[in-house]
Amino acid sequence: MIPKRGSGVLHRLQGKRNFANGPAGSAPTMYGNIPALKDNVEFKNIAITAAGGRQSVSGIRATVFGAGSYGLGHHIVGRLGPIGAQCILPYRDDGSSVKICKLAGDLGQIVPIKYQVRDKDAVMRSLEGSNVCINLLNQWRETKNFSFHDTNVNATHMIAKCAYELGVDRMIYISCAQAAEDSPSEWARTKWLGEQVVKEYYPEATILRPSLMFGKRDKFIESMGKCWKLWFRMPYCIGPDAMLQPVAIQDVSLAVLKCVVDPLKTAGNTYELYGDFRAKRERWMDRVGDSMCAQKPFFKRIEPRYRLPILKLTAPLHRMIPNLFFRILSHFLPMEHIYTHDEFVRATLDWVEPSRPYLGLRDLGITPTSYFELEPLILYLYNSFQDVAHQAAIWEDENPGPNHERPGEEAPHKMFDPALANWPIPMHGKQLAGGVDFLTLDPTCDLWMQHHCEPAKFPMQGSMYKPEYWKHLIYGY
Repeated sequence: MIPKRGSGVLHRLQGKRNFANGPAGSAPTMYGNIPALKDNVEFKNIAITAAGGRQSVSGIRATVFGAGSYGLGHHIVGRLGPIGAQCILPYRDDGSSVKICKLAGDLGQIVPIKYQVRDKDAVMRSLEGSNVCINLLNQWRETKNFSFHDTNVNATHMIAKCAYELGVDRMIYISCAQAAEDSPSEWARTKWLGEQVVKEYYPEATILRPSLMFGKRDKFIESMGKCWKLWFRMPYCIGPDAMLQPVAIQDVSLAVLKCVVDPLKTAGNTYELYGDFRAKRERWMDRVGDSMCAQKPFFKRIEPRYRLPILKLTAPLHRMIPNLFFRILSHFLPMEHIYTHDEFVRATLDWVEPSRPYLGLRDLGITPTSYFELEPLILYLYNSFQDVAHQAAIWEDENPGPNHERPGEEAPHKMFDPALANWPIPMHGKQLAGGVDFLTLDPTCDLWMQHHCEPAKFPMQGSMYKPEYWKHLIYGY
């Protein structure tokens, strides 16, 4: 039995006779009580109506589950608010994490609402009247109240079923790049099961599979920065040989926005989101220490395979004992953070783009953001601003650069010595070349350039023999 629908949903369902896209009288394609996006005239013009600004009304009413995450959740609301979309943000804590998002939209456009994901009436109340549902619920470790299956499968089933019964037109599900049926990680396996649940209810749902994400309040780069700042402890790197290819958080949020405003192009697709730069985890750790001027001599390499059997035995304790106990305990132990078994398993996986063909950021018209552009902003709070090279680079590079000491390789240019330079600096009261007095030169005239900036007359040395250093003197730019 289908539950009572909201007035806005009833209005959309009564207008199904106007959804036909073909000849007069042809029936539209339906998925239960939801019309296909190609026949949904009310929703497929969203891309046109969403071109306004923060004070416009785009017609998008999106319920964002998991918006309380300070990383991706806030970025998604920050994308939808400025185009005039109304965002419903369900929360289950005190609401402080979602109330910050009110600044993203106009007055009354960002609406936090209290809910519990196991309460069907509360989920229905959050989705009532919405035409877009975005599900990015996630947890990194299991607790005594919520397992990975509870969050990634049962909660996803509850949200998708309620949205289907209410006639919500659009469903967007945020999965992960490691989602697979045979993944060694329970977290990644349940993410894959969540995708199947969404596809059962919404064949035209868009699924995004982001890799590890970097940005403000992330769990990748900032966790490495915190690790370098540990008091009385050496920093550590778990799974140092895993190859990582992270993606920027703002690129993932922009991909969500593209899926919302362009439903016809993205309907039914699965996008795997990766950046343009890949390296081993130990290289990322070394780079973070270099960028924040970390003054530790080295970091410990922790191989997960030696600890996985022990962590598998202690895994039930993490589900029985509250997580707050382990957080407090980690501050008193002279070792690394207390990890769970599944976190160590995920640390051994390679987060890189597949060799098979796939849909990615560029298929959405998005150029991946370079990590090196955001690095100063991410590590600003962790940087000591000391102009001292850190001593963490004790591991030799896999592919060292060219070495002039090898046979057959050219020696590098000599260092430039300013004491040996002979710059044509004009002095007051002295004659320039051609008998022209320096004091009588017109500042707008290029006589000084003509008489004294001839590169062929410079006795240059070292790397200044490269033409790039004096090309502007010849052509005048």
